[in-house]
Amino acid sequence: MKTYLVECMETTTFVVEVEAQSEDEARDLVNEDVNNYEVIDEKVSDWEINLIEELDGDEDYSADDVAKCVIDTNGDYAECVDRLVDSMEVIQ
Repeated sequence: MKTYLVECMETTTFVVEVEAQSEDEARDLVNEDVNNYEVIDEKVSDWEINLIEELDGDEDYSADDVAKCVIDTNGDYAECVDRLVDSMEVIQ
């Protein structure tokens, strides 16, 4: 089994408790400095994957992997060939 680093970006939704005379005042107070208020609920409401990078495991990298890499990276042939060269074992 291979190991991957997966870079994600998330949107966090949270609720703070504010004492105010009206909704408008509550909104203004939070906009002034949201960090002044205690978070009473928090969750990740959305996320997306930005980048996936394989760790180690490049020892089995082949010409077929280079071809797939070129497609996956939208034509970044140099990066894909570099990965292939890096995976080759040095024989002395």
